[in-house]
Amino acid sequence: MARVWCCLAIVAVVGCGGGTVTPETPLVEVHGKAITARQLSEFVQALPENLRSKATGADAAEEYLRSLVDRELLIGEASKRNIRELPGYVRVLGELTNKRLVERRSNELIAQQVQISEQDLKDTYQRLGVGWEVWPAHILSASEADARDIIQRLRAGADFSELARQRSRAADASKGGNLGGFFGQDDAVPALRDATFGKPVGFVSEPIHTRDGWEVVKVLDRRETPFEKVRGAIQSRLRQQRMAERQMQVLADLRKEYGVRFEPANLALALTLRTNLAAAGADADAAVAEYRGGRVTAGTLAQALAKERKAASVRDTAAARRYVEREILADSLLLLSARDAGYAQDPEMVAWRERKSEELLVSQLRMDEVVRRVEVTEAEAQRFYDDHLADYTSVPGPIELTEVIVETKEEADRLLRSAQGGERLEALAARYSLRPRMEAVNGHAVGDSGKIRIDTLISSPYREFFGDNNTEAVGKVQGPLKVQERYSVFRLDNPVALLPFTFAQARARVIRRMRNEREAARFGAFMDSLRNADANQIVWHRKRIEQYAEQNAKPK
Repeated sequence: MARVWCCLAIVAVVGCGGGTVTPETPLVEVHGKAITARQLSEFVQALPENLRSKATGADAAEEYLRSLVDRELLIGEASKRNIRELPGYVRVLGELTNKRLVERRSNELIAQQVQISEQDLKDTYQRLGVGWEVWPAHILSASEADARDIIQRLRAGADFSELARQRSRAADASKGGNLGGFFGQDDAVPALRDATFGKPVGFVSEPIHTRDGWEVVKVLDRRETPFEKVRGAIQSRLRQQRMAERQMQVLADLRKEYGVRFEPANLALALTLRTNLAAAGADADAAVAEYRGGRVTAGTLAQALAKERKAASVRDTAAARRYVEREILADSLLLLSARDAGYAQDPEMVAWRERKSEELLVSQLRMDEVVRRVEVTEAEAQRFYDDHLADYTSVPGPIELTEVIVETKEEADRLLRSAQGGERLEALAARYSLRPRMEAVNGHAVGDSGKIRIDTLISSPYREFFGDNNTEAVGKVQGPLKVQERYSVFRLDNPVALLPFTFAQARARVIRRMRNEREAARFGAFMDSLRNADANQIVWHRKRIEQYAEQNAKPK
């Protein structure tokens, strides 16, 4: 019986008799290189549905095979031109290979080592209180001194709500600073979250510095969210935390393994060089760190510090050392570890590098033969625009609306009910809207009493909500809509109409369309020349292709 099952298994793949197409059967040969049934199947499986052939059977198989043949012709032509020897090609392939090795080693040493059990999640839920929500009230002050004076008055017995009405600079002062609902830990900025979560009802914070000023916060109420509702958030946060801890440990071990040594004097030198690297001279080559297999120079560090915005806070040698460890050495040491572990030579990596090499060859050849040889002048673009004006005559016009924007959805729901009950949206905006204190948004003109105009082609949640042409929503109060991490109740005041494009507005689209058309035509002509030149080097096994199509036909 075992031998019967074995035979059946073999038949499913290759058949017990001759003539069946196996995964390694050549379907086409280009310059003596076979394109197999396996390669065709993998190619088809990787195609998105919208790029699949409308044909069926052997016709579809041939269509797909022509794409694979074209690819081999391009790779052959690139090889004839010695593109593999170009410095730019070698550099890019090396960078991609190193990145792949680092990702694989990082995944093995860090990501795969982080395990989180269900008990871990439940313990975190209990220990950190991440399931708790608080309902806060606040008083916004202009200075820390003013905030501390408010705290003194509260400790002396003053009523929080009354002080908020008298002293708060926030839009909700008239409501006694009541923020109108419960907040989870992910809904609050870190400073407010750290100061209030886990605190009992009635707790009043010390002054908290935020971008709006100085806050004094009181916990009005708190409640616990069931574990299942916050399980995903806990898992994400805990995994992120453990990944960071594991990464720190792995990198510390690698620094020890490869004998990383820092030169404090050269770290200080790099800090001075970043403002005038051009005049560094020989100093740029001084080593700030050395290790088995490499070094980091003062010039490399200075250049990194000069161009990265996040490096602006690196002002002393201790911070510079941490920056080198985190931003420069991390990938270098992981790469060394990957190479020492033999990753660069394993079959999976060798196959990946060859695929990536071929992609780069084809990309570089297309760049040389097509992209760099196609030009579109300003005059040509203007003529194309004039000849195809019907394609460029509808651009969304401005949106004119009235809005009230507040911190929470609960508060927005309450204001929506007030507006639908007859209260004027302009009056609600004047009392409650946070818009006057929010950062200005490019393309948004803000007026009094909640008036806003959003110019054409500006990305905005309102643009997505109203669409490009809208008359039905005029005069209708709607919401809440999430806008800039807050919630809006709004009314469209004038219809959104379609306006004609000017050439200046359409220019980029016109040039892109013309380039695409010209590049497609030039690439098609180039491929035809390769096919004609190598026609006698392409061998089609059409009987096998028919057999392949029959074997892979979907059952009806």
